Amino acid sequence: MNSGIQFKGIYTLTHERNGEVLWNDKVENLIVDEGLIYILNTALGVSVGGAPTPIPQFYIGLSAANRAWQSTDKAVDIITVAQEVVDYSETARPSWTPQALAMAGTVSLSNSGSEAVYTLTADATIYSAFLISASSKTSSGDASATLISGKEFTTQRTLLNGDVFRVGYDIVASSV
Repeated sequence: MNSGIQFKGIYTLTHERNGEVLWNDKVENLIVDEGLIYILNTALGVSVGGAPTPIPQFYIGLSAANRAWQSTDKAVDIITVAQEVVDYSETARPSWTPQALAMAGTVSLSNSGSEAVYTLTADATIYSAFLISASSKTSSGDASATLISGKEFTTQRTLLNGDVFRVGYDIVASSV
């Protein structure tokens, strides 16, 4: 007998240099409290200030902070806790563009096939990734944004100027 619902996120990571794949990894992530509250309020149409407005787009950011993500992390704190990596040629955080769910198969939103792509413009060591509703890689919009998830990688990645880093993200819901 099912008695609840479980949300799980998975980051799929690929590091490339000169067209050659150097590293792949998959890590399950923490969906932070702020993200869970947003997901539930939006799905069921309730919130403190009335029915919430769905956020039309989310973005993936990269972090140079060597720290474990906490369930209490919030978007407003990204500037202080994440040490966001911003030295890539894209002008904003790459968008997370999942495919819509159907009534059959796995209950998962995924951007597989349209992963976030970063082309590094300086050497950087990356420890984690996060999913947030603000596009600005300078953290200027994070105070009013929503953080869904964050996760440190199995091992940090040292990328060189010109390397390409791809990030896929799946969020899976299941009855438990």
